[in-house]
Amino acid sequence: MATKTTKVPKKTKPPKKAQGEAQQKALDETYTAKGERDKSMDHSATVESPVSAARAAAPPAAPKKSPTDLLKELEDKYVRLRAEYDNFIKRTAREKFQLAAYGGESVVLAFLPILDDLQRSIDHARQAKDGGAGALLTGVEMVQEKFAKVLESEGVRRMDTVGQKFDPQLHDAMLRRPSQDHEEGTVLEEYERGYTYRNKVIRHAKVVVSG
Repeated sequence: MATKTTKVPKKTKPPKKAQGEAQQKALDETYTAKGERDKSMDHSATVESPVSAARAAAPPAAPKKSPTDLLKELEDKYVRLRAEYDNFIKRTAREKFQLAAYGGESVVLAFLPILDDLQRSIDHARQAKDGGAGALLTGVEMVQEKFAKVLESEGVRRMDTVGQKFDPQLHDAMLRRPSQDHEEGTVLEEYERGYTYRNKVIRHAKVVVSG
C-alpha cells in the first residue's frame, strides 16, 4: 500500500526592503516621541511657578543687626519708657495733691454769693436814715463776721484791692476812671470782692481802675 506524504509549506521571509522600511518607521516614531518629550520638558522648565515669581519680586531681606545695635536699640526704648513712666507718676501725684488741697473749692464758691448779700445788706443799713436799722445792722454784721471766720479757717482770704496797683492776675477791670489823685492803673473802687483759696485765686475782684 502506497503512503501519501503531506507537504509543509515553507515560511516565506519578508523581502529585505519591507524589513528596512518597518525598522525605519519604528525609529522615526521613537525619535518623534522623544522630541515631543524634550519639548514638554523645555516648556515646563521655562514656565516660572507663582512662588518663584513672588520670591523674585519680594524686596531683599534687611541685613541682620549686630548684637551691639540691638543692645543700643533696647537701651533707647528703656530710656523712653522710663521717662514716660516718671512723667505719669509726677502727673498723678500732682493731680492727687490738687484734689486733696482744692477739693472744697466748689463749696466755697457756692457760699461766696451769700457773703456778698450779707455785705450788701450791711451797706444798705448803714446808708438808711431810719434809726431802727441799727439793731438789724448789728445782727447782720455779727452773722457776716462769723461766716467770714469759718471761711477763713478753711483757707479762704479776701483780697484788699482799693488803692492797690491793678494786677490782671487778681483783678477784673470793669471801668476806667480819670483821677488826678492816683497814679494810672490804681484800683479806685471795688464792685465785687475777690477771694483766694489756699493761695489760689478762685474769684477775681471786679474793680474800677484809674486811667
